[in-house]
Amino acid sequence: MPKNILLSVATALAVVGMASGANADLVISKKPTSNMNCSGGICNATAVDAVLNTKDLANMLATSDVHVFAEGPATDITVADPFSWTSHHMLVLGAYGSLNVKSQITVAGTGGLTINTNIAQTGGLFRLVNIGKISFWDTSSTLFINNTNYALINNLPALTTAIAANPSGNYAFAKDYDASGDGNYPASPIPTTFSGIFEGLGNVISNLSIYSISNQGPKIALFSYIAPGGTLSDVNLSNINMQASLAYLAPLAVGNDGTVNHCSASGTIPTSDSGNFYVSGLVVYNTGVITRSHSSVNMTGYPDYAAGLVGSNDGTISLSEASGSISATDVAGGLASWSTGEITLSSASGNVSVRLSNGSAAGGLVGEFTSGTIQQSFATGAVQGGTVYFGKFHGNSLGGLVGFSGGAISYAYATGSVSQGPHKGAKTPSVGGFVGEASSTGSQIYQVYALGKLTLSGKYLGGVIGTDGAVAGSNVDAFWNLDTTGVENTNQGAGNQFDDKGLKGIAESKFRKATAQKLSPVYWAENAKLNNGYPYLLSNPPPQ
Repeated sequence: MPKNILLSVATALAVVGMASGANADLVISKKPTSNMNCSGGICNATAVDAVLNTKDLANMLATSDVHVFAEGPATDITVADPFSWTSHHMLVLGAYGSLNVKSQITVAGTGGLTINTNIAQTGGLFRLVNIGKISFWDTSSTLFINNTNYALINNLPALTTAIAANPSGNYAFAKDYDASGDGNYPASPIPTTFSGIFEGLGNVISNLSIYSISNQGPKIALFSYIAPGGTLSDVNLSNINMQASLAYLAPLAVGNDGTVNHCSASGTIPTSDSGNFYVSGLVVYNTGVITRSHSSVNMTGYPDYAAGLVGSNDGTISLSEASGSISATDVAGGLASWSTGEITLSSASGNVSVRLSNGSAAGGLVGEFTSGTIQQSFATGAVQGGTVYFGKFHGNSLGGLVGFSGGAISYAYATGSVSQGPHKGAKTPSVGGFVGEASSTGSQIYQVYALGKLTLSGKYLGGVIGTDGAVAGSNVDAFWNLDTTGVENTNQGAGNQFDDKGLKGIAESKFRKATAQKLSPVYWAENAKLNNGYPYLLSNPPPQ
């Protein structure tokens, strides 16, 4: 296996390990207070596992400021149950390691909140997890996170005005906001290039509506552009409604050169056939970092290019997923339509389809992966090729994970069906359980497998790769299931080569045992209750 892939995978594992919060916790919950020493407004954990009762904490905040520290036996703080206070007092949460907010903190009076993490400089983080959120009833309250002071804002027009006045400022959304009262925005609500920090605090901006009648190729999202150094964190968009012609559309940002962390979007984007250039579930262009983010945006119609999370990725996507149904005219991907960057520890579950049959590409995870790396990722959605054609072309490239590949893929799998119907005029369509077409330059596949049913009316159909143009030795330990894929010929790992080396078909009755012997236990595991008993990725397990 190439050294650069091993180093990249090791880096990804290190990040996951750092973020997993393996240290002992001081838990703020409904359970009785235990192993805590609280005196004079200061609470310290006295044991590896400590509990601070939410009512006890609220009662203390009613009469004084309170400082809660995990700086000894317990090093992390976890907020497991909701709590609130109505006084003017300040709560300080300080952790040697990480603060994990898994429920809701509500500052219901004029009090303030200060959060300090990673005091021991060991990689600790401030993280909102799942439904975790922080809300303020009064925007005059104070919020400090790791020595950064945030201006609290409780509506979208005020945020637009503030960023226009100071594009490098630090802002936090104080509470949930229903944008239906704003009416239809004719363009991006925040057109100013943003280089500061916007901390959504897990609060939801719902019913955002953007409707553009411009025919000049508008680029539309909540934020037009995130500059290098700019950060969007914990921003949740719900029930978005976006419509425009000949446009570049995404809910959160058109372009990201900064960081998008733990952001999400849901809703529907209707488009006309070939009426939009790029439509994406979260960000159109990414040259920065997108991590811990999710989109469940469904797309109707057929824009030129469509993707569940990111249209074009030249940066890094990690720990992210997309679940919306995706359709495009030319290139479609469950996570990204194009990628030349890095994708790690990510997944896509939505169905993917392309309309044309003349050189289009579609993949359960990525449509066209021209260079870069994909590591420890998977796709489960169905991939469907179109039947509309213009002239005589070589046909579509359709793959369970990637449509066209010119990069390095390691520790990955695809379980969705891949099918191409009748395609008059298309000479050489390619359908593969894992990759539709592998390029002669850069394509590498290592420790992967494919399960989905494969269908093609013609050539080239392969259990792993439809058309393999990669140099000899580029494929290592790549498997397909002879029974579930329907490709029962063990010599048909690639559709254009007889007995392509490194590709191996295994019967369903032997698949789990045989792959367990070949796949590295550092990255893979098997459990009858997970992934239907098929191998899954230890650092990126499937949803249960």
